[in-house]
Amino acid sequence: MTIRFRTPFWYKFALLALWVVSFDLTIFLLYKPLLALLRYLFLILDIIFGVWVLSIFKREIVVDQEADALRLGKKVFRLSSVKSVEKRALSVVFYFEDGTSFVFPHPVEDFDFLKKLIVEKGSE
Repeated sequence: MTIRFRTPFWYKFALLALWVVSFDLTIFLLYKPLLALLRYLFLILDIIFGVWVLSIFKREIVVDQEADALRLGKKVFRLSSVKSVEKRALSVVFYFEDGTSFVFPHPVEDFDFLKKLIVEKGSE
């Protein structure tokens, strides 16, 4: 069974609203008497921030119980090697049996269900 944990709508909406506000401020600042270099620098940084915000819409954690896989973005880990998972601020931290950890830097929609899957996996 494959289960996908995506970033919540409120998080996506807040980042998108932040990008729109920053883009509006950038356009507003373009008409101020700034140096041309600063105008274009602000615009380029805002476009880069917008592309990053749009990439958040595809971020997800995929738990594939049949293949014993945990996909965090482009990285794939064995589900059976995950010792525990915890929520820290707006991120999810996975601890593995070999002592390493991996931070998924965004919140997920149903963290309690994800934690339950990890705990039940350990009891099998």
